[in-house]
Amino acid sequence: MTKYLATRLSLIYISLLFSFSFGYSAPINGKIKKVSRQDIQIGDDIFKVSADGTFIYDKKIKNPALLDVVYGDMEWTVYVEPEATLEINISDNNLNEISYAGVLKSENACLLKISQMSDEVNKYLKANWEELHRKSETDFVTQIDSIKQLYLICMVPAEMDGNRLTMDFIDRFGAYLDLNYNRLIVMYPERHYQYTGEEVTLSPYVVDEVEKLNLDNESLLSVEGYKKFVTALIDYKTSLELKNDTSSLNAEMLKTDAVFGLINEMFKQEELRDFWLSEYLIKHIQTNGISSSEQFVDEFYAVCETKEYKRKVKAQLKE
Repeated sequence: MTKYLATRLSLIYISLLFSFSFGYSAPINGKIKKVSRQDIQIGDDIFKVSADGTFIYDKKIKNPALLDVVYGDMEWTVYVEPEATLEINISDNNLNEISYAGVLKSENACLLKISQMSDEVNKYLKANWEELHRKSETDFVTQIDSIKQLYLICMVPAEMDGNRLTMDFIDRFGAYLDLNYNRLIVMYPERHYQYTGEEVTLSPYVVDEVEKLNLDNESLLSVEGYKKFVTALIDYKTSLELKNDTSSLNAEMLKTDAVFGLINEMFKQEELRDFWLSEYLIKHIQTNGISSSEQFVDEFYAVCETKEYKRKVKAQLKE
């Protein structure tokens, strides 16, 4: 092997290693005609809008992602893929005045129509929130499933118009729907009790249905709603486990101990397991202090293999 070829292969290896470790660029170049605010939220991050209305999203991602966008009173969702540039033009402060360019134009035009429908769905949910949660489990789940079907039907015209949607987009959007609306189902017992005073638990069939999506999938971390759904599911299952516990131990200690056991059952992928253990450990430290967290800190460090989450816990311990 020549020295030149060896150098080239080394550079390629380093490039691939960097990409796999930190993700690929998925730039969004935006232009707002009528600037009403100097910042725009995309996903969990806030980006500056310049005086001429331009903004750039420059985060790196490992997998295709659906990101919620908030600008002023407008809220909608965009779809991004690694190494694919998306251009957004916002002519006025309403969803009808948003247009797209780039290879993901069709997917995002479809999402824009869905976002417009979401406004109507959210108005319906807000107006009927208590009535919905007073319903029986069967009626409540049927209502939520009907709403999910409306979104899927909304995607059909895009396909019929000849704008083929990528399978990555269809899969991502399906996961997005399941996570966000199945979370409502997981939280139904708590809210049903809030409005009726009647204690209920989800039937085994319903639990099986909401768990059909494989949550032990690292790529789901980039799907809006994943963290909230898993948190709701863990909290629900933990509450059931501890419901009849007669132990004299501190309630918070019991809960975190049960959560750690559940996380180790649910997640076999090291990074996901470490992520969720660190999330709940940090929450426990913030609520109960370091001295009451030593047992869980030791358990965490005994199994954690991900440096990023070790650093997060270490930083929390120093605060």
